[in-house]
Amino acid sequence: ERIDEPLAAPMIRAIVDRLRHLVDIGLDYLTLNRPTDTLSGGESQRVKMVKYLGGSLVDVMYIFDEPSVGLHPRDVHRLNTLLKRLRDKGNTVLVVEHDPDVIKVADHIVDVGPRAGAQGGQIVYEGDYAGLLAADTLTGRFLTRSLPVNLAPRAARGKLPIKHARLHNLKDVSVDIPKGVLAVI
Repeated sequence: ERIDEPLAAPMIRAIVDRLRHLVDIGLDYLTLNRPTDTLSGGESQRVKMVKYLGGSLVDVMYIFDEPSVGLHPRDVHRLNTLLKRLRDKGNTVLVVEHDPDVIKVADHIVDVGPRAGAQGGQIVYEGDYAGLLAADTLTGRFLTRSLPVNLAPRAARGKLPIKHARLHNLKDVSVDIPKGVLAVI
């Protein structure tokens, strides 16, 4: 943004626009020298989304497979904004996703039921989010369930120390992971 070179102005605008989109989608921790083969699947898909958003193609079908994977829950709204912007450019956006916050913003939901995947499954619901919540499907029941709070957590049996981790986006992280318990990070 501080480069003031009239001949490079169009290129600078395009680069700044792409970098701004990367920040908007929650990838501001990535460095420009990071090899692409170190990106998670979700990070890689979000980088591609930014590329597509900056392109001029319209009337294209984009297919994303769980782009919210690895994304912090507070950044899912950013992903949703990007998906809607791709749609609003005149494209069809198909997302295979399990995150309820991504499902909520869909214009149309297709719930593939029992034995989905290698066995093919079957369509058990098609429609909007409100209809899915009312549908008697595994997904509908999952989205409307409430989970009990663990009032008697198990005691740890030791710890697995991690000291000064610095790989990828970790910046001098130290933590003791308790052993013999279900720990959530």
